[in-house]
Amino acid sequence: MKAPDQADHAKDPNRKRVIISRLDRGLDELVGKVEQKDDLLVVVTTDHSTPGSSALIHSGEPVPVSFAGTGIRCDKV
Repeated sequence: MKAPDQADHAKDPNRKRVIISRLDRGLDELVGKVEQKDDLLVVVTTDHSTPGSSALIHSGEPVPVSFAGTGIRCDKV
């Protein structure tokens, strides 16, 4: 999905916050369904970070990754 990246390029942090909140709700629903399956693993990550507060278009900061499925060790994050 390009929407968060496009919001960063437009230097619009409020739009990025709204987009990420919507994605988060959708992913929460997806994870609930994935955890009911024994043979499904979903991995969500991104290809790069895009700082909203600098002149950089893309940057080299670490990006988040999330795994969902049965047998995945969970933490409080």
